[in-house]
Amino acid sequence: MVTKKTTQKRAGDAAQKFHEALSRRMLRQRGVTTKTQFGSAALLIQGKVFTFPWKGDLVFKLPEERVAALIAAKKGKLFDAGSGRTSKTWVAVLPSAKALWPKLALEAKAFVAAQEK
Repeated sequence: MVTKKTTQKRAGDAAQKFHEALSRRMLRQRGVTTKTQFGSAALLIQGKVFTFPWKGDLVFKLPEERVAALIAAKKGKLFDAGSGRTSKTWVAVLPSAKALWPKLALEAKAFVAAQEK
């Protein structure tokens, strides 16, 4: 029997597996490191986080306009770590939009790398 909990676990597994594969590839690149962020292994570029898995979604740091477009298209939601506070540049992209994850990871990496220290 497929329950809501089973469906959520599968979604979480998909996000975690994608992130693990992404990490293996990205960690070979110059300037990419990892650290624990909200209990998950986050990827960083030049010491700044650009993506991490969170409760079945993948979270990306992107320009406000890109975040707004993903939310408008119902592909993601503003990231909230549980404090009730969100940021206009952090989006949790849903497993139903997992086809976008590879491209968004590259966009997030480039966006964060371009920010001044």
